Amino acid sequence: MFKKFKWAWGLLLLTLITGVMTLLQFGADAQIPTHWNAMGEVDGWSSPTFAFLLMPGVQFLMILIFALLPKLEPRQENISKSSKAIQAIVVGTVGLMAVVQAAIIAGAYGHEPMGPKTIIAGVGIMLSVIGNYMTKLRSNFFIGIRTPWTLSSDTVWKKTHRLGARLFVIAGAIIFAGSFFVETAYLSGLLLAVILPTTAYIVYYSWRIWQEEQAET
Repeated sequence: MFKKFKWAWGLLLLTLITGVMTLLQFGADAQIPTHWNAMGEVDGWSSPTFAFLLMPGVQFLMILIFALLPKLEPRQENISKSSKAIQAIVVGTVGLMAVVQAAIIAGAYGHEPMGPKTIIAGVGIMLSVIGNYMTKLRSNFFIGIRTPWTLSSDTVWKKTHRLGARLFVIAGAIIFAGSFFVETAYLSGLLLAVILPTTAYIVYYSWRIWQEEQAET
């Protein structure tokens, strides 16, 4: 399990070490900013232990779940064929959590405005990484664009993921660029404006392709 997700484990270790080192700099009664509102203002506080160790804990659980997928997935052969894509997705997701950890640590030292912009930029990178590997995913019940139509047809799965790959890369690039140029107050709106239409069109596309396949048969 360690060898399979070595880059993800490396990010987890880095996140944990920075979290512990920062934790030692604050007293137990300190309040650490852990949430920002749409204006980039802090509206949530936590204890140092929770603030600096939450992300490593979530990272560990996520890696563990992905490592157990071969035992949970009925289409085990497809999971095996998707291993490179799964590893990239795990690294992208765990990497985003490392970015969140960096934002929390920066906020603890008085750099609250870094929070939302940094996290949104991280979301953009993660979407682009996932998009780059999406076409390498084989049909399964846990990872990918799982609609009733993609799960019922390998052809629909492949065509939907081919489109989804392009749209995820484009969406990620737009969100990443927007994190630099869009005011903090509008970042949530940017996410919704990009992700919702993209997701809706992908779902519609999978249904339409399935309809076409049914008509041919």
